[in-house]
Amino acid sequence: MKKTLSILSVLLCVVMLLSMCAVIAPVSSAATNLATPKFTKLETVSNGIKLTWGSVYGAAKYRIFFKSSLGKWCKMVDVKGTSYLDTDVEYGAKYIYTIRCINASGSAFTSGFNGSGWGHWFLRTPRISSATSASNGIKLQWNSVGGSQYRVYRKNGSGWQKIADTYSTSYVDTGVSKGKTYTYTVRALSPNGKQFYSYYDKTGKSCKFSGTLATPSIKRLETVANGIKMTWNAVPGAQKYRIYWKSSSGWQRIADTTGTSFIDDDVYYGYTFTYTIRCINSTGTAFMSGFNGNGWKHTYVETPIISYHECDEDGIWLAWDDVEGAEKYRVYWWDNYWYTVRAINASASTFTSYYDDDGYGVEYRY
Repeated sequence: MKKTLSILSVLLCVVMLLSMCAVIAPVSSAATNLATPKFTKLETVSNGIKLTWGSVYGAAKYRIFFKSSLGKWCKMVDVKGTSYLDTDVEYGAKYIYTIRCINASGSAFTSGFNGSGWGHWFLRTPRISSATSASNGIKLQWNSVGGSQYRVYRKNGSGWQKIADTYSTSYVDTGVSKGKTYTYTVRALSPNGKQFYSYYDKTGKSCKFSGTLATPSIKRLETVANGIKMTWNAVPGAQKYRIYWKSSSGWQRIADTTGTSFIDDDVYYGYTFTYTIRCINSTGTAFMSGFNGNGWKHTYVETPIISYHECDEDGIWLAWDDVEGAEKYRVYWWDNYWYTVRAINASASTFTSYYDDDGYGVEYRY
């Protein structure tokens, strides 16, 4: 083992390590006039840690060093290319590397080096232990491998696609559709999310999404000042709702919302509009519930305006023009004989018009 030493072997190896790693410069010296090379990528692959660095103009070769358990820089290998795979690694250990330009014979350094080095953890591949269909998506769980965070992937037609980074060892994929099967894998990440500390399971774990949420139901439709307001009960587990209106060609999407009410302001007086609603996932890419195919109807009626009154021994008589679509009217009164009117449906359960905010004032004289 060249980079990790057990406690029992430390004393036996001190002399050897000191002789190997006591210096980072050879006996002969050369001008260190080249740019200092830098690692651009450190990542765990299937059989080790892959090191990648940028090419330095004028460099003949590169020497890679690792830091020993005694804190000394030790030569690992000389290479001509700009990448190297270190296979002499053990799971759960952290490795620190640096790199320096050397001449063609390896007898002299031609650049400086980063004395702090670049650190990298070599971790086991996390395995998804369960993938189950839940009410709001597919729930994944996997074993902890000591990584700071994990990247979750879902397989698509072109390979593995990132869907989330998480510090947990579980995740719910809500971007799924009923009846479809999905395959997942997980990889451990560095705290900044830029280094892969582990490899990934190429086979992954598959699950068919069969769960759906309850179908949402619109409980109230009413005409307000600027349109038709619809209200519905929250569905447990729902992340968003998609609202539709029925046109001559079928259901048309109006809007997505996380709330439980919405005002449709694209409406016209005298028309009856039909709405329905459906649960969707947080990204709006998949349906999470069924929907009422018949929908809920509402007639949008113009505001009735009181235009005339008469006073007699029986009281005050009010008059207004009949508005198209109105089935009934509700009359309101407040102090000093001010009145307004609002259209309602035949069962008096829904307001089909708004009302005149200014009202109509009357002085009772007879």
